[in-house]
Amino acid sequence: MRDTPLYRLNRQPRFSVNHLTKYLSTANAKQRENIIRDAKFPKKIPVSLYQQSKKAIQEFFSHGNGDISFFDEPLSRLATKARRDEFARDEAIRCIKAIEAFKNIYSKRRWNMFRFGPSVADIMLKVEGVAINVRLDATITQITENQHLNSGGIVLFHAKTPESRKNIELRRRQVSSLILWSLGDQGNIEPLPRLCISFDVFGGELVKATDSQSTFRTNVRSSCREAATMWPRVTPPADYDGPEWT
Repeated sequence: MRDTPLYRLNRQPRFSVNHLTKYLSTANAKQRENIIRDAKFPKKIPVSLYQQSKKAIQEFFSHGNGDISFFDEPLSRLATKARRDEFARDEAIRCIKAIEAFKNIYSKRRWNMFRFGPSVADIMLKVEGVAINVRLDATITQITENQHLNSGGIVLFHAKTPESRKNIELRRRQVSSLILWSLGDQGNIEPLPRLCISFDVFGGELVKATDSQSTFRTNVRSSCREAATMWPRVTPPADYDGPEWT
């Protein structure tokens, strides 16, 4: 028996952006059921890949003032870890490559008109009974010449392997569209499509939301209605050890 359960339970329909984009990207009924199962009975992951590089990039957006020398210190720490800790070496090297890839993309773009906000912001969007958590790695605001304030946000993709990059072009577009939708749903500062960005670190691409969103939102609503209907009937995995679910 484990000291703590390996699984949690979401009794009410709830998707992460990752779950939703996977759901939207397949019409296979069995795969869709498995995606709901993963979302309903989320498995605790002790350590996620690229955790250190993602944290460094998030802190850069919050405190780096656009100066990529900000990364000198985290890169030095990771290089030391790669030399001295054989158990952490592979992950440290992965994170070094991610930061260097990010620096390369960032330095080729103009960012001086943007202001970056908190390193992480969770925006909740409710669609057809499904709560969708849009986790931003950075928020963006921009003041126009007539002093009008617009908002946006960035979601980082740390996808490098063939499996993790499956349907990546479609998923990047979907995520930037979800950023726009979730920020617009807050009713505070008007979001701009060009400020809602999927940042593909290893793909070297920044994908912005488009002005045309009606077809995408119709598809999301249909998928969420389907998921909400199926949710109560989806059973846990064979090794489930979380709370009573029936």
